[in-house]
Amino acid sequence: MIKKEDVKIGTTYSAVIGGLPADLKITGPAKTGGWYATNLRTRRIVHVRSADSLRLDLDAAEAAAEVVLAARAALKRRK
Repeated sequence: MIKKEDVKIGTTYSAVIGGLPADLKITGPAKTGGWYATNLRTRRIVHVRSADSLRLDLDAAEAAAEVVLAARAALKRRK
């Protein structure tokens, strides 16, 4: 679960919008609270009212996956 203070503008998160999974890029704070985000599949702007609706920081997950792949490649080269 992502906390309010962990949400960063410009970061991509997975979320559930209308019961369907979606990838959202946070574009800025909303005046009424929460954040504005762009749904990367539909290109629509959505209002994320709570950090509870965000599931996973995709940018961090992608970076972690790249580190794992690089480590695996290094191990293969060692053999």
